Amino acid sequence: MRHASAKRFPGDVPLVPDSPRRPGLRPPEVPLLPPAPLRPHRSLRVRFIVGIVSLQLLMMAAVTFVVERHQRAGIWEHTRLRALSLASNLAALSEADLLGYNFVKLEQTIEKVTTDTPDVLYAVAHLHDGTVAVFSGRADLQGTSLTDPISQRALQASVPFVQEFWEPEPMGRGYDVAIPVFVPESTKKWGTIRLGLSLQRAFRQIAHTRWTLGGLSVGAVGCGTLLAIGLAIRVTRSVEQLVGGVQACAHGEYDQRLAVDSRDELGYLAAIFDQMRASLQHHLAGGGATSPARGGSIPKVEMD
Repeated sequence: MRHASAKRFPGDVPLVPDSPRRPGLRPPEVPLLPPAPLRPHRSLRVRFIVGIVSLQLLMMAAVTFVVERHQRAGIWEHTRLRALSLASNLAALSEADLLGYNFVKLEQTIEKVTTDTPDVLYAVAHLHDGTVAVFSGRADLQGTSLTDPISQRALQASVPFVQEFWEPEPMGRGYDVAIPVFVPESTKKWGTIRLGLSLQRAFRQIAHTRWTLGGLSVGAVGCGTLLAIGLAIRVTRSVEQLVGGVQACAHGEYDQRLAVDSRDELGYLAAIFDQMRASLQHHLAGGGATSPARGGSIPKVEMD
């Protein structure tokens, strides 16, 4: 009697019964690919050192930038206050002579200030109409009117006024400070005392600050690099010992213990690998596998 064939649908796959396994038949071995060779520049130690040194460079660059900026601002402010102080002292010494038209004494006072203070470029006394009463080292300018923008802005000031100028050498960059002189107990302006202060001293201080910060940064990065190298060697030494032991096991040297002199997580990992090596060696020797369920125990490692 013929049995009716089961109804089949499109897309159905006929069932194929599993072939019976033969006793003693092992599955085919899958060839293991050798690990990629370790490149020196990609090692854990190199990346550890590069990471720490890069972080140090970024931090020191940021610190140097911030400190240099604050130091530079402080030097500029100190130079500005010094220029104001010198000009105010000169105005206080010259006020009586300017009001009394004592040009001889006024010239002596101005020349003394420019001689005693090396970074004072010039000193000028203007009358109420803007003409030059005394100009240090420039007797030919006496009685003339200065038309340059710096002088014009200085003569229009009614309060102490500081402006920066930049002239060709030998003057260079500097501060021009104008101090108006008023008639006592009056608001009438009688003249103006001006003083030019060179900024070369401030630039030297800023350069010295930059060199000092640069030297400290290089020293800090150098010390940090040595510390990073020492720390990287200490950390990666245990990893290298563990890698060496695992490679020995991969080459069939099961009698070589994984000796890692470390009491941290790496030491604990090495102990686990060493027990695995011992179990595998015992199994290959025909003694059966040893596992914690059969009485074996994982050695406990105290971690600092």
